[in-house]
Amino acid sequence: MSLYQHTEQSHLEELFEKSPKLTYTAKIELKNELEKRKIIEVEPLVSLINYETDEIKSLKFLEDIGFTIKKNDDGIIITRTKYAITLDIIAVILGLILVVAGIFNLVSAFASFFSDSNFNMSGFLINILFVVIGGYGFKMLSGINRLLEFSGFKLIAVQDIITLQKRFDLKLQTVERSKTDLKLVSNSTGLMLELDDIEVFSANPESPVQTLTMKALYNHLKSS
Repeated sequence: MSLYQHTEQSHLEELFEKSPKLTYTAKIELKNELEKRKIIEVEPLVSLINYETDEIKSLKFLEDIGFTIKKNDDGIIITRTKYAITLDIIAVILGLILVVAGIFNLVSAFASFFSDSNFNMSGFLINILFVVIGGYGFKMLSGINRLLEFSGFKLIAVQDIITLQKRFDLKLQTVERSKTDLKLVSNSTGLMLELDDIEVFSANPESPVQTLTMKALYNHLKSS
């Protein structure tokens, strides 16, 4: 079903005016609906979509996945961006703080039941709130896995050879395979780039731009 199928014409016209601020998918959905109703000339919107499509094909949005690409006469080198590494470090630090706060408040919540003083409901609710926040802190600690997994990461494509440098069981290892061993695999976690059944990295399944970027990267690597 179209995203804008039940949207009133006046609202569609407002969205058309604000189309540069819409997501890539929303732009396409809006264009299709406007063409279907034939109420506005969509050429400006088509130009925006074509421009963003070209940016996707040129791998401008690869950094949204956390990687950067460098091209030279020899081939292609892909590494993790400093920004992505910094975000993971911040997430780990903040996650640790939230986990410690959650544990402290969990202990305080239990202690309040055995305290000789009067039970403080507001204090207890605050303790529970911080315990819940601490749970989110545990999720943020997943950044540790990314930091370790992609420390020293490189993906190099030169002629017919793909070289992957990645940590397996904390040890940085180098794997060389033919370009024919490179493939895209779609599963419940998203679109994954694999080299001979070895996961390189994956894209967010809820982001069409990241999915298209992965496909564009795959084509670049195969044709480099």
